[in-house]
Amino acid sequence: MNAIRYATPENIGRLLDAFYCGGFEIAKLWDSLEKRDPTVGAVVGKRKAAVGRMRWEILTRSDLKANVRDEAAKHAAALRGFYEELTCTSALKGDESGGVGLLAQQILDARGKEYSVHEWVWKLPRLGSSLSAEFRHCPMWWFENRTGVLRYLTDDGQIYGVPMARNEWLVSVAPSALMEATCVAWLFAHTCLNDWAIFCEKFGMPGLLGRTDAAPDSKEWAALVEAVKAFGQDWAAVVNQSANIEFISAGSAGEIPFPALADAMKREIAALWRGGDLGTFSSSRGGGTGASLQGREKTCLEHDDARFVSETLNARVDSRVIEYLFGEGVSPLAYFKLIPGHTENVSSSLAIDAHLLGAGLSLRRADFYERYSRRLPAPGEAVVGGSPSQSFGRAHLDQGNTAKSTLPSPRPTSPGNRTEMARQRFGGSGDTTRATKARLQRSATALQVIRVNF
Repeated sequence: MNAIRYATPENIGRLLDAFYCGGFEIAKLWDSLEKRDPTVGAVVGKRKAAVGRMRWEILTRSDLKANVRDEAAKHAAALRGFYEELTCTSALKGDESGGVGLLAQQILDARGKEYSVHEWVWKLPRLGSSLSAEFRHCPMWWFENRTGVLRYLTDDGQIYGVPMARNEWLVSVAPSALMEATCVAWLFAHTCLNDWAIFCEKFGMPGLLGRTDAAPDSKEWAALVEAVKAFGQDWAAVVNQSANIEFISAGSAGEIPFPALADAMKREIAALWRGGDLGTFSSSRGGGTGASLQGREKTCLEHDDARFVSETLNARVDSRVIEYLFGEGVSPLAYFKLIPGHTENVSSSLAIDAHLLGAGLSLRRADFYERYSRRLPAPGEAVVGGSPSQSFGRAHLDQGNTAKSTLPSPRPTSPGNRTEMARQRFGGSGDTTRATKARLQRSATALQVIRVNF
């Protein structure tokens, strides 16, 4: 069912109140706006596509001591294998498939709805493959947060859901929901456009007034009536000299307010998601300042989004992968990082580093790599360029040449023992919610025949 059809001020106000109390029925309206409204769909789609285009890297922590750098290289190799082999799909669109880029876009859905949830299905390592997983993006109306913690609704109509295991769900949480303000601005623009359409339907064509000296109900009167009707349809009529057909124009006394208000709301939506509307702001505020300001805002937003996705995966995914491969309680020595396309102040950083080196100061080699989003070469790994200087850690490289492998040694366990080990650590690696989720999926895909209870 199209939720926009029931998007009245009263219904949206009630749904927003329910959202404050932990209900997510309004997410149906938000999804519909992203798909059907041109302005909302464009700005939200561009914001998500920006993170989908970013490259990613696995970096090691820069504060490590020399005696754990070999272990950090193993952590980095394990995480790299995990992210290279992961798959991502949608619970409602099984044909959708992607990798890290799609996962980043789906995680960024939390910017709009405050939450974004993936079902996490582990893929246990086999011979020649790495530990990986499949992430299935779920609609937000499958969940509730009435007790302060997100919980899964196993059936339609439930008020309180069931707890969600940390190792079975990837929950991304943003500080606020941009769609909250977006749907309010959309409502004003939508109302203006509806009123404008009604105005155009009624007054878009001028009215016709026929004048005649003939008596009412006479043949001459009836002839003029028919002439006016014909003139309104095909702009052709024949009358005698005593008859007259005049145009009546409505709405010409002043400029109608609908276009200006609708345009103002669309610009507010663009400002919420993109930091400004390039085409409108730069022309209306003069001097090209709108374009330059929007460029800086866009760069800031991309860096914020990249940091949000990276920190979410660091906190909720990296730690679980390292614990599985290296043991319970082991902290990751490497981490996933999404790298924005625009590097802030890179010229300034290069100038500062060159000045410090020219002054004879020593800088840590690992800091250089992390500052410019480059991976620190593993000990013994082939590199491009000259040999590193003593200030960048020649001694460490010489010590690291004896490293045999950067991958963790698998334990000699049979497939049955590995499955049992996964069950003990993660509570099982299969789709434990398939039955209940299938009922919700059938319900969600049948929205076009089930009226949304607004």
